[in-house]
Amino acid sequence: MKKQKHSESQIVNAIKEHNAGKSAMDICLELGVHKATFNPFNSKNHKGS
Repeated sequence: MKKQKHSESQIVNAIKEHNAGKSAMDICLELGVHKATFNPFNSKNHKGS
């Protein structure tokens, strides 16, 4: 199994920031990931409405 580059808490924080209105592109730049990698709507941590 591949080791994760980012901790679970970093991922959860990124999703919370996105839900608070921060753009996905800004979050991706901070984390150093491609926009396709950060997709909160398909994330296991996303709580749908």
